[in-house]
Amino acid sequence: APPLLNFISLLPDSPKNVTVVISDGKKERKEGDAVSLTCASDANPAANAFTWYNNKRDGTVELREEQGRSITVTVGRGRETFSCTARNPLGTENSTLSELQVLYKAKNVTIEGKDEVKEGAALELECHFSDYNPPTTQYSYSWYLNGNPVNGETGRILQINNITESHSGNYSCNVQNRAGPSYSPGFAVTVM
Repeated sequence: APPLLNFISLLPDSPKNVTVVISDGKKERKEGDAVSLTCASDANPAANAFTWYNNKRDGTVELREEQGRSITVTVGRGRETFSCTARNPLGTENSTLSELQVLYKAKNVTIEGKDEVKEGAALELECHFSDYNPPTTQYSYSWYLNGNPVNGETGRILQINNITESHSGNYSCNVQNRAGPSYSPGFAVTVM
């Protein structure tokens, strides 16, 4: 008997299984990262026209300059969600949403406290910041006096008891998370 042959028939079809593929597969990014995305689909003939969208909370924005199968985008803060549309002569199909979690450094880092303290008293400064991702539990702090580390001080509040004139100067705090460090402006303290 003649051998049985298996035939795979590739019938013409519009795009199916449209997905946004992140080139390196990493869904956690840092603010300002450039990310390469590809609009993948099963189609015969292959999809030859693409439209990209950035799906924001306040509405979907078409990325008008980005019409190729692969694009590179610079991510902002928080969540970034992208989708694409693939087309061939037989039809059009939208992708599912692809979400990136974007980490960013602490913003608006400032120091609060008294800028004039009597010698022998206690100095207490507090490091404040706003607008952050990930949550504050994933932060570390360091303190500086005139650019030099204040040894052993790693909390949000800097407290030095029985201060002397040597504690006068410019203090700054550094807030660090997985996205990187953020420094406060200098905060001048005078010991009187």
